Amino acid sequence: PASLTNNEQHPGRSILILPAVILISAIGLHELIKIILKIPKTFSKYAALSLISLLVVWDILHALIAYTVYFPAQRDEDFMNGTKEAVIYALQNQGKYKEIVFDPYRGVVAPYIVSIPHMYILFYSKYDPAVYQKEIKRTGDEYYGFGKYTIRRINWPVDRNSKDTLYIGSPWVLSEKDIPSENILKRIYLKNGNLAFLVVQTP
Repeated sequence: PASLTNNEQHPGRSILILPAVILISAIGLHELIKIILKIPKTFSKYAALSLISLLVVWDILHALIAYTVYFPAQRDEDFMNGTKEAVIYALQNQGKYKEIVFDPYRGVVAPYIVSIPHMYILFYSKYDPAVYQKEIKRTGDEYYGFGKYTIRRINWPVDRNSKDTLYIGSPWVLSEKDIPSENILKRIYLKNGNLAFLVVQTP
């Protein structure tokens, strides 16, 4: 079914076919081993079994390297990397500002990923659930806020005029050429070296 759609593919949409693929692969391997065991020549038999074993080991190692080395470097932004570092910095410096604005839209190529920074704020600040459930939230179509924190799109031409505010956003919304260098407090990078977030204060 996923092949009939036009948007980005996701393994969750094709996971239902996995049991069939695994079963067919297991039956095929079982039958192949049976055929090999029937080979009369001992050398040829063990050579074929060794080749299959090497291919299996190679496939497992390739998958392990791809999963632990290449995948985190290439797709770490999709797993919200950098958000923890940004939130911890905000928490450590929250006493200096009357408001902290976190833009949920991020992306190196374009701001196409929508993250959930408020969950990171609640988790790493050990925010009291009883307080969070009872306090009045600031909500609207494009923003969400509690305490000093506001989650919304940053509009720097307007927001640059605010006072005592800390902004955390992607380079797409906080362009370095429009911000005095002394107001850029921190740059947060992904593992591949791309700039993920800028932490900026207003005068």
